[in-house]
Amino acid sequence: MRGCCGGLRAVYDRFGKFKIRSLGAASLEMVMASMGRFLAFMDLRNRLRIFDIAGAYVISRAMKVNAYTLNGDDLGIELVSGDRRFSVVVSRNGEFIRDFLSLMGGVK
Repeated sequence: MRGCCGGLRAVYDRFGKFKIRSLGAASLEMVMASMGRFLAFMDLRNRLRIFDIAGAYVISRAMKVNAYTLNGDDLGIELVSGDRRFSVVVSRNGEFIRDFLSLMGGVK
């Protein structure tokens, strides 16, 4: 995978100017992205654990919205260990997910 900063430059070049906000609650932001209130929820710090977003993950799956790690794997594959930390991207917009992961060096 490319370095995070190089990938983000490509994302800005592809999608143009956009707002990035943080409410400080990963689960809330993930649910809001699943509902379509935000284009996407992204946490690129590789610090989230299952305990941080398990409930939001269940809600996103019930809404048929997929969550992915930056390497393009379905988040559900990662949620098997409480010790594991990961980055995640969630969006109702499949085209955005594909383009974003591609630009960030993911496989999706």
